[in-house]
Amino acid sequence: MPRGPATLAWQEVLSLVTAGKGVCPTSTRAADYYSRPDVVFVPFHDAPPFDYALLRPATGQTPKVHAFLQTLLTVADEGGGHAAISFDC
Repeated sequence: MPRGPATLAWQEVLSLVTAGKGVCPTSTRAADYYSRPDVVFVPFHDAPPFDYALLRPATGQTPKVHAFLQTLLTVADEGGGHAAISFDC
C-alpha cells in the first residue's frame, strides 16, 4: 500500500486529511483540541489502547526539565496511572 505525503506538523496532517490525501490514527482527545468542521474523528475499538508519551531531548537535560519529569511521575502515581520515564536516554 502506498504511503501518503510526509508532514512536519499536526496542522499539515489535518490539511492533508481534509484534502482527501489520507487518514491518520490519533488519540480520541485530539477531537477535543483540534475539532474542525471538515474533519471527522472516527473511533475504532479493535486496537489496543493508545498510550501517551513525553518527548524530550536525549541530552542536555536541565534541572528544570528533571524537576518537571519528576512531577509528572508523582502525579501519574497519585492518579493510579502507569508512568515510566527514562532519565538515561
